[in-house]
Amino acid sequence: MRTPLREEQQDIWLPTKAVAALMRLSGRAVRKAVAAAVKGTRPWRGTRLVVRQAPGCPENAPRHEILLASLPDYVQAKYAHSSPSAARCEGAKAQWKGFEAAPAGVQSKARANLDVVVAYYELERAGVPKGKICARLREKFGKGTSVANISRLLNRIRGHARSDWLPLLAPRWCGKPPYSAFTEAAWLEIRAEWLQLSRPALAPITKRVRLKGRPLGWKIPSDSTIHARLNALPHWELVLGREGAEALSRLYPAQERDYESLSVHELWVSDGRKADLFVRWEDGTINRPVVVSWLDVRTRVCVAHRVGKTEDGNLIRLTFKDGAETTQAVPRATLFDNGPGYAAKSLSGGALYRNRFKIRDEDPLGILPALGIEITWAMPGHGQSKPIESWHRMLAEMDKRSEFAGAYCGNNPDAKPEGFDPKKAVPIGLYREVLQQEISAYHQRAHRGHGMGNKSPRAIYEELLQHTVVRQPTKEQLRLCLLAAESVKLRADGVRICGNRYWDERLADLPRKSYTVRCDPADARRPVAVFDRERFLCEAYLIDAVGFRDRAAAREHARQRSKFIRAKKDQSRAEAGMAAAARWTPGAQEAPQAADALPAPKVVAPLRPRISTATTAAPDSDSVLAMEDWEVTRRILAVRRRRAGYNEI
Repeated sequence: MRTPLREEQQDIWLPTKAVAALMRLSGRAVRKAVAAAVKGTRPWRGTRLVVRQAPGCPENAPRHEILLASLPDYVQAKYAHSSPSAARCEGAKAQWKGFEAAPAGVQSKARANLDVVVAYYELERAGVPKGKICARLREKFGKGTSVANISRLLNRIRGHARSDWLPLLAPRWCGKPPYSAFTEAAWLEIRAEWLQLSRPALAPITKRVRLKGRPLGWKIPSDSTIHARLNALPHWELVLGREGAEALSRLYPAQERDYESLSVHELWVSDGRKADLFVRWEDGTINRPVVVSWLDVRTRVCVAHRVGKTEDGNLIRLTFKDGAETTQAVPRATLFDNGPGYAAKSLSGGALYRNRFKIRDEDPLGILPALGIEITWAMPGHGQSKPIESWHRMLAEMDKRSEFAGAYCGNNPDAKPEGFDPKKAVPIGLYREVLQQEISAYHQRAHRGHGMGNKSPRAIYEELLQHTVVRQPTKEQLRLCLLAAESVKLRADGVRICGNRYWDERLADLPRKSYTVRCDPADARRPVAVFDRERFLCEAYLIDAVGFRDRAAAREHARQRSKFIRAKKDQSRAEAGMAAAARWTPGAQEAPQAADALPAPKVVAPLRPRISTATTAAPDSDSVLAMEDWEVTRRILAVRRRRAGYNEI
């Protein structure tokens, strides 16, 4: 069965040597067949060859080419199944690569040339004489279709596949050089000085280089040409040289995370933001408040928020406690900023890889590690690693509301509005009220983020909470969040925290080393809890200061001290007596037995003397005395028998 030629093989002309190789004939036999075809005498091998004179050959020594479609079927099939050489494939790839990178004008001209060539072959197949083909092409395409131009286009594509015609027909304009003459040393010096993080201007650099290169004969073009050549450098090189490595890292696409892989209360994220306005606090001070927020990453719900003067560990810890109380859940992991407030030992003490402060073995265990919550620290200076940054944009827009006109100061000094005045600070109560309104509206607003399905955060939270197992904290664990942990060394007079002394008698039993003491920073009179790492030891109570000449307080203190010393002495004597009793064994005070003494019997029987007490005559005085002695003896024996387990007979 004949294998049809591909479309790009329909107009392929092969030289006689190529035909001889395909048919495995000598060149002389193929040349005879070509000569017969030129004369038109007879067919060759059952087919009539279509032959033409190879373009560009002299008239006195003509070379001929054979149309592939006129060869026998098996020759066409062999050519169709033969693969092009590797060099031809690589050349075609290089031509297409250069064509794709060529300017739009070059590509447009190549498509116009392709239309001319395709029209030429269509007219040739229709039987139009070659002398009239150029005339018709000139009528259709206008200028550029002269006989010489068409011949050049045909020579470019001759012997090539139809699919490779377009890049071959592209104009090969050399043109002038892209830039003026430029000494390489001058170019390198200008480029090195311009690619600086200080972002210098180009004009001063070129002035210095021109002055330096004048005696050296350097050729330096105009500043506009230099600027165009600098802008033609790779973009990453410009960014790295004039903006730095951080800006270069932003050229790499950010990682896309799958929020649907999380469950409710699996990961909480927290961060603090200083507001762009001034408020007046209850004590009359005026400053910019700090909003600390905790968000559930999966549902984007704000589980808790607090407004404070500074972003310290106490504000963050109490905000976490509010979130645990409101949701009745604690997360399995947290993601937050690496600022000093979040790295406070009361919050994250004992956690690995803390980015601030030294890690010591005696450090108190923070609330999050104590509750079994995994801590993840965000990358420093990289806001994309914290999903809460979009939440901050909402707070930034809230600061621009009309209620805060005059108090809004802008997010940087250049953005400070004209009417700003710190004396127009808004009351802190108004700011908290507006903040609560914005958060309530945020929870009801549809969200377009990943995994939200254009639903509100509250709707997603209620939907997923129905079939999600969450960790619920106990009251004792929530109470733990109220206490701040500090590592305090136990001294002879107790433990000292914030200038206050705390004492309990059980502290006297402990060795003098550092312990974890948890206290309430808001109420110094509350007793503090003393821990040895995670193990609770005791509670210590505040020691109040008294008047210097208060004799009653001095007597009471002396009485309590004497009572303490007396109790400890009694305890010491009792423990010494207990130790002596533990060392005592029966028979330890008796005389030692002889070495040859016989062993004591193991089985014994009670002694029951048979003494008759019946009498017929009146007893005399001696007998009465004997009876009294016997009665005493009988009673002693009865007591012994009862102790031995025998009943008296």
